[in-house]
Amino acid sequence: MQQGEINLAKHGEQTSTLERPDIISRIRAKFRSQQHEAIVNLLRSASDLRDHLGRTLGPYGLTLEQYSILRIMRGAGDPGISVHQIRDRMITRVPAITRLLDKMEAKGLLFREREVLDRRQVNCSLSDYGRQTLAELDAQVDAADVAAMAGLTESEMKQLIALLTKVRGVCGVRDVAVPAIRNL
Repeated sequence: MQQGEINLAKHGEQTSTLERPDIISRIRAKFRSQQHEAIVNLLRSASDLRDHLGRTLGPYGLTLEQYSILRIMRGAGDPGISVHQIRDRMITRVPAITRLLDKMEAKGLLFREREVLDRRQVNCSLSDYGRQTLAELDAQVDAADVAAMAGLTESEMKQLIALLTKVRGVCGVRDVAVPAIRNL
């Protein structure tokens, strides 16, 4: 605590940083620019959301990346999807996707088979257990999504989506996966 700052929690009162403009101004002074503050806030929010969703997936022994792969595979339907296509649709780039798929296959969530015509190509398909796991998780993940966004109105949520889409467009990084994610 800074000199002269009152610890309200010590006096039985609870307050958030957002209710204390003096704290906000000190925090903002530590950023080089508004852009820097926005980026740090985006990264921090992404980390907090990962942790939030991780608490839902943890009891199933799944990481966010594994859950994403299961959803991509469900969206692709039968006869499955290639490893390359999974990699392209991932929210987060995963350098060791083969190792991730190995773990998921060992858990019985999916199965892989090589293409007959091109042995370099490997197709992945959901197992019945993978489909069942996703079905069990759907309502829980939906509830976690609602809880995570509970502080925003519908209008604010639409604005947030538009702004984040705009940021991704400026960065020029793959925006291809967005429609695929919405359809899952």
